[in-house]
This record gives sequence, C-alpha cells and structure tokens, in this order.
Amino acid sequence: MLASLGDLATIAYLKERRANYGAYYMWSHIGGAISIFTVAMLAWFIKINICGTENYGYFTMYIVASCMALLSMLSLPWFRYEYNENKTINWSEVKSALCNTHFALMFCILFCTGIPAAFQIFWEFWYLDGLFASPLLLGVAGLIRRPMLAIWTLLSCELLKRIGELKTICIAFSLFSLSFLATSFTRVPWFVLAIDVLQTAAYGLAYCSLTVHFSKAGSKASSGVIRGLQEAVLALGTESGSALLGVLFNALGTRTTLLIYSMNSGVILVILLLYIRFSKRADDYEKLPQDIDEE
Repeated sequence: MLASLGDLATIAYLKERRANYGAYYMWSHIGGAISIFTVAMLAWFIKINICGTENYGYFTMYIVASCMALLSMLSLPWFRYEYNENKTINWSEVKSALCNTHFALMFCILFCTGIPAAFQIFWEFWYLDGLFASPLLLGVAGLIRRPMLAIWTLLSCELLKRIGELKTICIAFSLFSLSFLATSFTRVPWFVLAIDVLQTAAYGLAYCSLTVHFSKAGSKASSGVIRGLQEAVLALGTESGSALLGVLFNALGTRTTLLIYSMNSGVILVILLLYIRFSKRADDYEKLPQDIDEE
C-alpha cells in the first residue's frame, strides 16, 4: 500500500514529465541494496546455535527491517501528497479502461510480467543456496542487484522518451527470455549473478514502462483506482509465478522449469510485437490523457 501511494504521488507530481518516473523509483532500490547487504553482513558475523548446530544469523533481517521502517517515517514531514476533496472517482472511466481491449491486454501482460519476476523476487536466493553460495555471495547479490535495478529504472526514462512504453516492454520480455535460458544452463553461483543483471534490467524496464502506461489510462480522478488495480494484478502474477515455480521445480527440476519460463517470456514477446505491428491504435494509447490535470 505504501509503495502504491508513493508511486501515485510521484506520477501526480511529474504530470506531463511522467516518463521520468524511473529517476524517482530508483531510490527505493538503492535503499533495498543497503538493507540486503547490511543483513548479509550481520548474518555472516552473528551466528545462532540451534540444537547444537551453528547457523548464520538471518534473524537479523527483522531487526534491520524494523529500523528501516522507523527511519522512513522521518521523511513524512517533507512528503508532499496532492489531495483534492472536490475530485471524485470517475467509475465509468475506470470501467471503460478495464473493458478497453488495449488495456485488457496490458493487464494480461502485467500479470505475465509478475510470473518471471517471481524467480528473482522469491526463488533466486534459494537457487543460489542450492549451488552452495555463501551468505557473503548473497550479500554481494543484493549489493549488485539493487543498484543495477536503480540504474535500469533511471535508463528507462530515456528509453520511454525515445521508443515509448510498448517497445520498452518488448525489450524487457526479450531480456527475461534470454536470462532464463542462460540461467538454466548455469551451475556456477557467480555466473548466476552475472545473468541476474539481465533479469534486473527486464524487471526495471517492464515495471517503469507499465506504471507510466497505466497512468495514461484515465484522468487524475481515476488514477488511484487504476494504480491500485495495477499493483493487485502484478502481485497476483508474482504470487502465481512463485507457486508455479515451486510446483515445477519439484516435478520437472530446475533446468526444465527455467526453460519453460524462458519460452513463456518469448511467447509474450511475440504476441506484443504482433500487436504493435498490426494494431492501428497502439501508439494512441501512449499519449497523455486530455485532462492532464488542469489545476
């Protein structure tokens, strides 16, 4: 909820400059990098003994998370959030956006974005642990991944200005497909980290592109509802993708599962490319809404 409100406030602040959304979104991942690396280092140095077996002190993650939550409150006095009591939600506009063929397709693509992203969010550290990666390497993974994600979200600003949201999403799914293909044949933890850069780029580009694109689905009065639906569909996609990964890992093994995810991303890429090629109105949906929020 906090992330959605922050994104909504950012989009409202940027107005017609919303292609620059990634330049603001990147700071959340810089904070994530600091947190993950801090937890990894604490777990490395602080051990815990359970039934005579010494383990790494991963319990420190709860302490770090609580400290970060408290520190985030320090910014609230300077956080500007636009609120207008006279504006009401235009439910007919929301319904129109949901029933629109283009945005229905975009919601499907958003769901499919969450499916491959689930590996990096929920399963990659498990995968690295299965390759006997140490907490130090996991800390390095967090230290590399989040800054790289911040860089790619920043680069998304330029891509969105040059080629638009839909073509940027195509680039993201091509990177998803290539990264899963490469990971399926990799058994060296450090190589997995190198390939992780592609998945990081894919997620960052897709998320920023879809956020900017859905912000154009309606006026400011409806943007909060549409933004909430976006987060709900993405969360459903990541949770479904995570559950599917667990089932397929158990039934088919890691290599076959990762190949399936690579092919799935490739299919979505082909569908989107065909849509862009043959749809006569695809470019129209990348334009800003007419009421770009007159004050």
